[in-house]
Amino acid sequence: MPFAQLVKSESLIIDWMDGGETTLSLGLPSQIITVPVTSAFVHEPKPGLYAALPLARLDARTRRFWARVFALVRLPGGQSLLGWLSKRARGGARK
Repeated sequence: MPFAQLVKSESLIIDWMDGGETTLSLGLPSQIITVPVTSAFVHEPKPGLYAALPLARLDARTRRFWARVFALVRLPGGQSLLGWLSKRARGGARK
């Protein structure tokens, strides 16, 4: 089955059966394809889910620091430089 046809699926059905078997059915415009799967995860978006969680909030200085660290790591040799800087800040390599 070409991927282009799978993208056009109109429905998705997951059947969890009593014997522990799970099947996944894709409804395409011209047919329904059913395949056995070993597991299936379903994510149902909930509006405002993360707004209620006590997630950490970073101030502007902290965000700027981490943005610089991640930018440095992406540069060629950046990981080595970051490792050298962290050892230097700790007072040398630990033995």
